[in-house]
Amino acid sequence: KIKGLEDQVVRLNAEKANLSRAHLALQGNLRAQQQKLDESFARLAEIQRLNESLKAEKAVDQKAIESLRASLQADLADIQNLKKEQASEREKTVKFAQEDLLFELLSVTDSFTMAFADKDAWGKVDQNWRQGIEYIYAQLKGVLEKNGITEISPLGEKFDHNEHTSIEAISTDDEKENEIVAEVVQNGYRLRGKVIRPARVKVTQYKPGE
Repeated sequence: KIKGLEDQVVRLNAEKANLSRAHLALQGNLRAQQQKLDESFARLAEIQRLNESLKAEKAVDQKAIESLRASLQADLADIQNLKKEQASEREKTVKFAQEDLLFELLSVTDSFTMAFADKDAWGKVDQNWRQGIEYIYAQLKGVLEKNGITEISPLGEKFDHNEHTSIEAISTDDEKENEIVAEVVQNGYRLRGKVIRPARVKVTQYKPGE
C-alpha cells in the first residue's frame, strides 16, 4: 500500500510539473500574442495617422485648387468686363464722332433748303444746273437717312415743344388753328428717333376778336 501511494505521489508530482511547464508555455504564448497584438494596434494607429494626414493634405490641396480656380474665374470675369468696357468706349467714341460729323452736315442741308425756299430766284437758275444741285441734295439726304437722321418739317402740324422751338407767335381768331405751325424757319432733325435739333417755327396763337 505504501508503495502504491508513493507511486501516485510521483505521478502527481510529474503531472504537476507538466502542468507548470504547460502553464509557463501558455503564458509565454499569451505574452507573444499580446506583443503581436500590441504591434498590430501600433501599426493600425500609424496607418490611421497616415490616413488622416493624407486626408488633411488632400483637403489643403483641394482648398488650394478651389482658391486658384476662384481666382482664375475672377480674373477671367475682370478681363471680360474690361473687354466689354473697351468695346462700349469704342462704340461711344465712334458714335460721338459720327454724330458730330452728321451734325456738321445739317448746316449744309440748311444751305440747300434756304436756296430752295426762294422759289422765284431758284426758278431763274439754269435748269441743268438746278437739277444737278437737287440731285446732290437728294444724295445728301439719302446719306443722312442711311445713318439714322430724319427730318422734322412740321408745317401745318400741332406745335410740339419736344420737337419744335417757337420763335414767333402769329395771332389767329380761329380757335381750331391755335398752336399750329404756320411756318418752318429751320427744319429740325432726329438721330435714331432722338431729337438732336428741334425745328424752329412760327406758331399760331388764338386771340379772340382779332
